[in-house]
Amino acid sequence: KGHPEVATQRAEVALTVSNAEEIQLSAFDPDCRVYYGVPSRTGRRFVVVANITTGSVRTAYITRKKKKSGVIEWSR
Repeated sequence: KGHPEVATQRAEVALTVSNAEEIQLSAFDPDCRVYYGVPSRTGRRFVVVANITTGSVRTAYITRKKKKSGVIEWSR
């Protein structure tokens, strides 16, 4: 649907949530967290936005940059 490049990457999404490099508070939803995965050699990383109340993934995508404006809840 919105990010077809991650449609077959369920294991990578789970790894990002369980082994995040950084977790930020969502600027739009207090129940959501933004999980940043460890970057690959190419500098790309998985990002997963998950609702911690329902335990569901809202979206997942691949990016090269972290949001600088996000409030960090946890960092490695």
